[in-house]
Amino acid sequence: MWDLRYPEPVTFPGIVVRSVAPEVGPQAPPDNYAVRLTANGLTETKPLVIERDPRLTNISDADLQQQFQLAIQIRDKTSEAHQAVIRIRAIKDQIDQRASAVHDGVISSMATTLKRKLSDVEEDLYQVRNRSPRDTLNYPIKLNNQLAVLQHLVDMGDARSTDQDYDVFKELSGHLAQIVFRLDQILGTDLKLFNDQLLRRGLPALSTDRAH
Repeated sequence: MWDLRYPEPVTFPGIVVRSVAPEVGPQAPPDNYAVRLTANGLTETKPLVIERDPRLTNISDADLQQQFQLAIQIRDKTSEAHQAVIRIRAIKDQIDQRASAVHDGVISSMATTLKRKLSDVEEDLYQVRNRSPRDTLNYPIKLNNQLAVLQHLVDMGDARSTDQDYDVFKELSGHLAQIVFRLDQILGTDLKLFNDQLLRRGLPALSTDRAH
């Protein structure tokens, strides 16, 4: 079965967002598709056509394709924000492991500072105080939630996206780029210095691989 939606954005355990379901991807536009079934070592493929609702006389297939393309771009930016959160949390876990492995004032102090800077970035991406959907009423939504809401609004109904949709997407994308740049600066300076201190004490450096 296919719900006629493309894959959802990357998410992380415990994510709570307001007004949208994070596990919902953009709706597939009218086009020619293929359904592939694999069972018992055999694979069979059949064509599938999604057609525009014939009652939509003022909307073209091109309009719905344009709506879909913007929704996909927003989804990908939402994934980028979530991947940054995943990456930050993985690094902070490693910091705790290294700091607990050695009783060293310098390491402890640097670990605290580095974690605080990473947390500041994380909190610009995601409302970390959310523990349940009700919490979103008490705490302002952050960038990831703003992107998710925009995708929901763009993907809602059957209509060509508006200039305002593009303006908001451009603004949120620019904000995300600034936050990711801050993260890269922290990893290139503060984390590098922390790793240097770890290596001097015979401890393995932190991994900064991007989450996928």
